[in-house]
Amino acid sequence: MPVAGGINAQLGIAEEVTPGTAVTPNRFGEFDRETLIHDIDRVEHSGLRTGRRVLGANNYAVGREKPGGALDLTLQTKGQAVWFKHALGNVVTTTPAGGVLARQHKCTVGQLDGKALTVQVGMNDDTGTARAKTFSGCKIDKWSLEVKENDFAGLTLTLDAISATTTTPLAAASYPTGLADYFGTQSVVRIAGTEVDCKSIRLNVDNGLTVDRYYMRSSAPGRKREQLEGDKLREMKGSLTLAFPDLAAYNRFTDNTQASLQVTLTGPIIEGAIPHSVDVLMPAVRFDGKTPVVDSLGLIPVDLDFVVVDTLSADGPLSVTVVNTDAAP
Repeated sequence: MPVAGGINAQLGIAEEVTPGTAVTPNRFGEFDRETLIHDIDRVEHSGLRTGRRVLGANNYAVGREKPGGALDLTLQTKGQAVWFKHALGNVVTTTPAGGVLARQHKCTVGQLDGKALTVQVGMNDDTGTARAKTFSGCKIDKWSLEVKENDFAGLTLTLDAISATTTTPLAAASYPTGLADYFGTQSVVRIAGTEVDCKSIRLNVDNGLTVDRYYMRSSAPGRKREQLEGDKLREMKGSLTLAFPDLAAYNRFTDNTQASLQVTLTGPIIEGAIPHSVDVLMPAVRFDGKTPVVDSLGLIPVDLDFVVVDTLSADGPLSVTVVNTDAAP
């Protein structure tokens, strides 16, 4: 008998040619949790009349479609560079020096307009029958990357979609071989190029998309047009918790000293001296720190908030470089 529930769930995606026009998912990966929903407004009015005490059957209308939600993923060695491509905008793929099998996918801040994904989640009902919900025109409105010591590295994506349906057949899943998870102890954090003892780091990005482009029209009423950039500046900020060997990290806050911030996760070797890796580089951040305080018998941590600023460096304010064996991101 087929298995019911989430144990047989699947996640598939594909890059769309035209945002909002769904394509068959052709990439599949593991996920931890999803909250993708198809929200549809019901707009009511009172319609006062003698004897009515309950909403009239014709006193409401079907309004805006607002599909979307979040995906929680564990960062893995294959199949995920495409997420960073759509989270940032640009990607350049090259072969690392000395590599044959390895590929380097360098994702940098670029145009998000004209880029979208079809995202499909398969889930089994109580009879074990697979049910698919398919979202088209998906853009990454917000995203966060969190790395903690002694925990798996996590990637959370907040997707805004144009439309959703449950009538599209579930695509047959095929997963990359040799998948491995990135774990916190495999990571190194550097400030101004120097490694620091770090307990956790979290980066939050808001792409500032205009997601409410609804208009009166005869075609697909209630459905939004493509979400575009320009509603506001992209916002990139986060926090990290460091050991407290001296005042160097805290003084960057009090002295308003900008510095580079980098986190590198390293996985299994691909070939030679080239490992799977994910490298997140912020060439300049402003530290909005917190003064260390004594609130227990234990060691005192240094908690620093940071904001990514743009110094117009060659790779922009933020880059994510993924090295794996995928031919394309």
